Amino acid sequence: MENFITNTEVYEHSMICRLFTIILLIPIIAFSQKKDYKSYDKAVSLMKKEKYKKSIEICNKIIEENPSWKAPYLLASKCFEKNNQIKKSAEYLQKSYSSLNNKAYLEIGNLFYKYGLYEEALENFKKINGEAKNRQFDSFNLNLKIKSCLFSINQLINIDSTIKPVKLNSNINTSFSEYFPVLSLDDSLLLFTRRVLNKDDVYDEDIYVSKKDSLFWTEASSLNSINSSNNEGAVNLTSDKLTFVFTSCNRREGYGRCDIYFMNSDGKIFNAGPKINTKHWESQACFSSDNKYLYFVSDRPGGYGGKDIWMSELTTNGFSSPVNLGPIINTKKDEMTPFIHFDNQTLYFASDGHIGFGNYDIYISRRQNITSMFEKPVNLGPSINSFKEENCFFVSSDGKTAYYSTDRFDNQHDIYTVQINDSIRPNNILSIEREILSSKNSEIVLNNIQFETNSYALINSSFSEIDELISNLKKYENLEIEIQGHTDNVGNYDYNLKLSELRAKSVYNYIIKSDSLLLERITFKGYGEDKPIENNNTDKGRAINRRTSFLIKNF
Repeated sequence: MENFITNTEVYEHSMICRLFTIILLIPIIAFSQKKDYKSYDKAVSLMKKEKYKKSIEICNKIIEENPSWKAPYLLASKCFEKNNQIKKSAEYLQKSYSSLNNKAYLEIGNLFYKYGLYEEALENFKKINGEAKNRQFDSFNLNLKIKSCLFSINQLINIDSTIKPVKLNSNINTSFSEYFPVLSLDDSLLLFTRRVLNKDDVYDEDIYVSKKDSLFWTEASSLNSINSSNNEGAVNLTSDKLTFVFTSCNRREGYGRCDIYFMNSDGKIFNAGPKINTKHWESQACFSSDNKYLYFVSDRPGGYGGKDIWMSELTTNGFSSPVNLGPIINTKKDEMTPFIHFDNQTLYFASDGHIGFGNYDIYISRRQNITSMFEKPVNLGPSINSFKEENCFFVSSDGKTAYYSTDRFDNQHDIYTVQINDSIRPNNILSIEREILSSKNSEIVLNNIQFETNSYALINSSFSEIDELISNLKKYENLEIEIQGHTDNVGNYDYNLKLSELRAKSVYNYIIKSDSLLLERITFKGYGEDKPIENNNTDKGRAINRRTSFLIKNF
């Protein structure tokens, strides 16, 4: 019985034990609840001043005192990230989780992916199990990143070292951001967008232009005929240089926040109208080289993602209802900055929804002819693209030189140029086609067409240039031309007139014999000595005036 304890004694003993336990735990509870906000705020202030090392030191002291407080881990992680120490950043991000789960793997994987550490990103993404299909995860985005990691790892093994982007000099790039580079068909003008600080210290997008001076671009100047107190940018130029197409935001006559506008050769600016512009966002427009189709970007309903590429045909009644380029080009995410090359068959654009290296990459899509569908896009590869943002890819008319913007090498967008290889070049644009596209209302001289002396018999060396003209007539089905014959003023006027007509007819006959279906789109006429383009008082002038040419009557 001596070991027997009454109920009262048991209760009293229990209370004493609990009280003793609480007393023992008081320092632990107090320690776990203590959050040194003063030191934490100081660490935040140091990070904002880009004093990352000192901020991390304070974070580590806070962590020593309170290892369960998540905030200092995240702050230290952000400091390491800003100091480009990505693996250390990931280490602290991982420590901020008491236990690793799908959300942790996704966040850590995204950090590695953001900076092009694809193997580390893939390792974390693969740890995310089937629960990732619930609402807190975007399964499309996750699967895209896994495929992109595998793609990038493989691509970086065989990088083409011959493709080396070169930053344009200070005549183009400044301490501000420059992007949306565009060239005229004859490569004489470079237009782009610059994000500048206005007099009120507010960022404003304006359009700038530079002219080719021998081999170099002159110092860019503001295109004041277009720029206003609103944002203007994403400019493009028709192949004949007669019309500017650009984006402007918050104009009184606009249909939405940002609209597409035109400026014609008279300097008149007008809205593209309600078929193109809506209450939604429209921007980044460009014409096809024949000025028949307008490609642009919009987030209007009916697309496949946030921002899609659309196309509208310019008819005699104005623009047709825009057509989405479809799921081969557009994805669940964003497609941007379309550029249809002068060959009218090669499309370049930027996307963050196709398999790539992360952020926005540049892609190429081809089509067999100007009426067929665009084919599956191809990533331009690691010599052009990176884990940073690449955008606004524009290829010169000869297909050899590209201009684009990226923040790959600096912390802001600048414009770069690069010599590209055959795999990502457009189709070759021959000299006659360039002339057709840029000289729609002018006489186009066929420089290589020659005849026997005082004869209308074609010399064999002339046929290749006529064949080139034929191929363009077949390519552009609305193209109608007049073949013209011209002479100098030496000899009898009537004889010269007749000779010029017979020479024009010889070219006409060769074309019709090649393809009789072209008959309805071609005429010919001799002008003799009536239309000289040089002075007939010199041998050189007379030689230039003896020419065969054609005039575009309809296109």
